[in-house]
Amino acid sequence: MQSTSGLVEQHIRESEARLRHIDELVARSSHRSVDAASVPQVHTLLAHAGESRAMLANELENLRRASVHGADQTLVRRSEGLRSLLEAVGRQFEKALSGIFDCRGL
Repeated sequence: MQSTSGLVEQHIRESEARLRHIDELVARSSHRSVDAASVPQVHTLLAHAGESRAMLANELENLRRASVHGADQTLVRRSEGLRSLLEAVGRQFEKALSGIFDCRGL
């Protein structure tokens, strides 16, 4: 069984990977121009996901700092929750990109 510190470190690494994936999706979406009037829900979703990304990146940094001082079950739960939230935000971006691609016929 993995130690508490090891589990938190694993969650942080996975969260960092998910954050990079979100950043890649944001970069992809910025290369596509969609008329805001034609697909307002896509832009709303992208804006919401971008706000969520910023908040979660801040939480990831807080977890990194906290993990330096050791890990306990509370930190494990926080890191696990963050990983899940980043996964959900990534799915939001993927959904928004699908909307962009569908509307442009790509």
